[in-house]
Amino acid sequence: MKHLLKLFQPPPQINVSDWAGKYRYLSSEYSAYPGKYSTDRTPYAVEMMNCLNDDSVETITLMTGTQMGKSTVIENMIAYLVCNNPAPMLFMLPNHTIAESVSKDRIAPMVRDTPELAARFTAADKLHKTESTIKIKKFQGGQLTLVGSNSPSDLASRSIKYLFADEIDRNERGAGREGDAVSLAFKRTTNFADRKIILTSTPTIKNESRIEAAYEESDKRKYYVPCPHCKEKQIIVFASLKWEKSETGEHLPDTVYMECKLCQGKIYEKHKQDMLLNGEWIKEAPNVKGKAGFWISALYSPWVNWAKVVSEHIDISHSNDKERLKTFINTTFAETFEDRGEIVDDDKLLERQEDYNPNEQLPDGLLFLTASIDVQEHFLSVEVAGWGLDSERWGVERKVIIGSTKDPFAWEQLAKFLWDGYPKNIDPAKRKKPACVCVDSGFNTADVKAFCGKYGYKNVHAIKGMAGSRPLISKPKKGIGANVVLVGVDEAKDRILGNSLKLEKIGPNYWHFPKTNGYDFVYFKELVSEQKKTKFNNGFATRYWSKVSKSQPNEALDNAVYNLAALHILNPDWDAWKKKALKERELDKKEEPKALDKQIEEEKKPAKPSINREINELDRRFKIKRPNSWMGRI
Repeated sequence: MKHLLKLFQPPPQINVSDWAGKYRYLSSEYSAYPGKYSTDRTPYAVEMMNCLNDDSVETITLMTGTQMGKSTVIENMIAYLVCNNPAPMLFMLPNHTIAESVSKDRIAPMVRDTPELAARFTAADKLHKTESTIKIKKFQGGQLTLVGSNSPSDLASRSIKYLFADEIDRNERGAGREGDAVSLAFKRTTNFADRKIILTSTPTIKNESRIEAAYEESDKRKYYVPCPHCKEKQIIVFASLKWEKSETGEHLPDTVYMECKLCQGKIYEKHKQDMLLNGEWIKEAPNVKGKAGFWISALYSPWVNWAKVVSEHIDISHSNDKERLKTFINTTFAETFEDRGEIVDDDKLLERQEDYNPNEQLPDGLLFLTASIDVQEHFLSVEVAGWGLDSERWGVERKVIIGSTKDPFAWEQLAKFLWDGYPKNIDPAKRKKPACVCVDSGFNTADVKAFCGKYGYKNVHAIKGMAGSRPLISKPKKGIGANVVLVGVDEAKDRILGNSLKLEKIGPNYWHFPKTNGYDFVYFKELVSEQKKTKFNNGFATRYWSKVSKSQPNEALDNAVYNLAALHILNPDWDAWKKKALKERELDKKEEPKALDKQIEEEKKPAKPSINREINELDRRFKIKRPNSWMGRI
């Protein structure tokens, strides 16, 4: 009876770290140091846990490296709540298999070996006359439910006060149409004004990482440790680690030390534990309220040796294995991995320029031209592009027409430029001119529409770029105007930056660039000025294109998008073009023998000695026997 009365007594005023130090026991199944728990080895964990006692904090975010004791921090929080503030709680893990493993290998041994916990779970089993399951652990005053992130039914069934979402960057997709797993779990906490949400994970891809997004919204705490020499407090990062090389240039990881940012003193591994004991969490965004965020890398871990980290880094660098590098950066440095695979190198494109001059001769294979105009307040950015079979593309000319786009003179200059044609060294009537022109109507719409109306008979179209998931060209929505073509800019950029500019083999979709006509280093920087990023809307990840640098102009990329739109407005029948080309080649083959016969007859005529070399070549080619003497050729 006394035992039962004790269960209903108000909990003592004690914080999580002190409770864990007094009551928690680590189990031999998962701990290298089983027995009474102590924060001495991981002093940085104290503030992480005690945030649970801070009434002003609703969300706790832990973005950590591996071997930091993160799992123990979560378990201590759960154990504390069971014994001191019992209520329904949810422990969400990436999938069912991991949830079952954590239940059997971590939670069950913790309950068994911590008497304070065992008493509460045993009392609940007796009260309900049932035993806890792998999935549901009942305790006096509530229950702990362990679920996989890929089960919508488990995530949407009942209200919870405490949410523990572990390794959220590794959650599996497929939690239903209502949103992702974290969003669904969040909804289950809305009935509790004093709810607590704990989000943890090692990060993954930059701009796609859910834990990175949560940390960026928090007060962003980092653990600063003092230099053993000058006492200057600083964070431990890989860039601060230095090591020596042998006379032959071989790396010597065992000589690693951390260089103090202030006194340049050498800080060795032996100093780490004292530094941790005297460290403190400092907020980088102290004005953020209600969201506590903690970042700490594995370099702080008492179980991670700096020399081994350096050795692994050197090994990965030599292997050129991107997946290993990604995992290393995520788990050791607790940093997101920036995959720059979608960023095209402008210098490489500049090196790819070819020796053709469209003003003198258009490249073989170029079938027709398109033109695009990006309209700004004080200039028009124009590009003429040539197209061949299967969307093979040649840059023809890029020009910027300076002048207010509200001034008719700028538009007169544009018309003159567009209809001048190529190449410039032949009769203007025979020059190739754009078969389709696209003009951006996002700025100075009235003048754009006036220009397009004036030259509509030349297949000139006003267009409007639209972001999001949509086809490359489509009919306008009501209210935009029937004479405006909508362009799916994200789709166009996927094709340009994500495909064409990465191709190394000449052929379909390959892009050629001349060394003349405005294709300079400025053009290429503008062409590759954007990269693909990710944002979350209602829990859903959305990919979109954004500037690499806000200060970098992107008119050349806009021109490229609009020229691609012009190509799709033309909608060329490539099969018909191929048949036409094949037919022309067949005719050429039929005409070739006649031309050769005529050439041979001409060569049989007396020739001047100065052309004997050419005659000899024809003799060799057509196996013609002539007199050996020089006179026989006169």
